[in-house]
Amino acid sequence: MKLIELAKKSDVLLTIELRLDFSRENNLELITCLKEKPNNFPPLILTCRKKTGNHLSRIHLLKEIFLQTHHQIDIEYESLSFFQEELKKSPQRFIISHHYAENPSRAELSSLISQLKRHYPHSLKKIVLPYNSFFPLSFYEEENLLFFSGGEKGILSRFTSLLYGQLKTMYCCYNKKHQMDKGQMTTFELLHIYQIQRLKKDFSLYGVIGNPIGHSKSPHVFNPLWAQEKKRRFYLPLFLQHLKGLEEIKEKSFFPLKGISITLPFKEDILNEKTKEDFIHQSVEKTRSCNTLIFKENNKKFFYNTDYLALKEILPDLANLSKKTALVLGASGVGRAIIEALLEKDYQIYLYNRTYEKAKQIAFEISSHKLTVVKDEKKLDHLMKNFQLIANATSVGMTPLTQQSPLKQELMTKTPADCLFFDIVYNPKETLFLQWAAELKRPTLQSEEAFFLQAQKQKQLFDLI
Repeated sequence: MKLIELAKKSDVLLTIELRLDFSRENNLELITCLKEKPNNFPPLILTCRKKTGNHLSRIHLLKEIFLQTHHQIDIEYESLSFFQEELKKSPQRFIISHHYAENPSRAELSSLISQLKRHYPHSLKKIVLPYNSFFPLSFYEEENLLFFSGGEKGILSRFTSLLYGQLKTMYCCYNKKHQMDKGQMTTFELLHIYQIQRLKKDFSLYGVIGNPIGHSKSPHVFNPLWAQEKKRRFYLPLFLQHLKGLEEIKEKSFFPLKGISITLPFKEDILNEKTKEDFIHQSVEKTRSCNTLIFKENNKKFFYNTDYLALKEILPDLANLSKKTALVLGASGVGRAIIEALLEKDYQIYLYNRTYEKAKQIAFEISSHKLTVVKDEKKLDHLMKNFQLIANATSVGMTPLTQQSPLKQELMTKTPADCLFFDIVYNPKETLFLQWAAELKRPTLQSEEAFFLQAQKQKQLFDLI
């Protein structure tokens, strides 16, 4: 059976959960297969969540599995009344799950935990909140309780549960294709990227903040490097809807937050957090945006822009040309960093942005006679033949919207044969924008090189802490 074969490939785990509500197998065949599980096969948890269809047939399937196998069974809190006899016979075989639709108050959560402890002391209780919320450490330390938040916002709570909870476990998936929750990591990520076996309670927290954040490769860079260097740090993707969420993490996380990388849409807004006591690097003053923030003693913050520092190194000088002309697409923080880096290399720059007024504001702030704002596509059409470099500084083309380009293909055909196309988007590795450029046999520069260079500069700053 396909489900069992998939589980066999996951033998790095101590326990495997099989979601029967996603199985297309015949129920009788499934039970037969589960009964014949080899001795060296990892323990199984059988789960069958409520979906459209016959609710009683789902209950009947779980009851048959209980009678005919020795596996653990995960049931919803709302379905407890159907399993009272089974719970009396073998409470250790049950996981009682409750998924909140909205975050409860502490009083409500305490009441539920007390009730479950009183009536089902020997069963494992699993409580999942819809988004991250900071509850007392005692909630994580409850015996026979697994407590965490779902979604991208809940990743920090999963690590808190793993390191501070009595149950040293973390629900993960075999691969992204089988991901049940946006915050769920793969077995490969947990074992080889985060290397969770090395994590301890006294580790310091670093991370990348953004919205969206699931596409970020930064955890894949920092965690393996720090593991290799035996540094007591870990680095997480931290989803934020608003910047005020950063202060909550800083104040209430059980791990001290020492440094963060900053991505869209917070690179400019983060500067509203600076005070007179903070250190502002010249890279931030030039670009009026920040992608690296370090927290030190006495609440002093250090603001840097390693995007700008990396772009200065990676963007070509084209010193052999008497006139260097570039088009920058997007008036974002990184767009400004590209502009400042190109101005230092003596480029004539044209800025084109979806919102003309925002582009004019950036041009006014930079105040250089070498920077011109393009008002509309008609004007841009006439300029395309002049560009030696076109840089996309927008998020257009980023996963999952990979079939979008910041520039029409028709306009790209009007560029010189040696025009270099550069894209800040690194996921996917080759965007539609760069694919079209390659089809036109134009040279391209992928952002991966710039990303790793700026990450290297970030790491140097983090390592100074």
